[in-house]
Amino acid sequence: MENIEETPKTVANATTGALLEAVETVTDPVARVRRLERKGAPTNRRLAGQAQEFARDTAKTARQVLDGTIPERFARDGLRMVKARARRHDPIGNATYRALELVHDGLGSAAKTLGRLEEATAPPARGSAGRSAGASDHAPEHPTTASRRPSRKTAAHPTA
Repeated sequence: MENIEETPKTVANATTGALLEAVETVTDPVARVRRLERKGAPTNRRLAGQAQEFARDTAKTARQVLDGTIPERFARDGLRMVKARARRHDPIGNATYRALELVHDGLGSAAKTLGRLEEATAPPARGSAGRSAGASDHAPEHPTTASRRPSRKTAAHPTA
């Protein structure tokens, strides 16, 4: 700790420094702002980096929840514990084993049905550019006379 004679000097120095800062701020506020900006920039960069890391972690977790990675992992861990219990040769182990058999058979049937449904809902094959097979690329240049309708004048007043 400082001795008693240095305390007035410290107070005087601090007061003079604060006074000079106040004068400098009033006379040249732009320089003061620049100095504060330089002092604050490293902290802002560090906070921005932490925010970006947090956003990446949050997005990764959300993606895992939405694509089923996390729920699937919980389900597999739970099933692993159930299967461990089913291996035991006691009444609870036997009941657990039978329940796993029933679930397994039901899921097998459901998988077969979903496979057939998947095949039935497959979109039909298409030709190139989405046109029907009989469509031509362009109209004929000269229509045949058989497909031409006679003019009204000829049809109304036959000659010969």
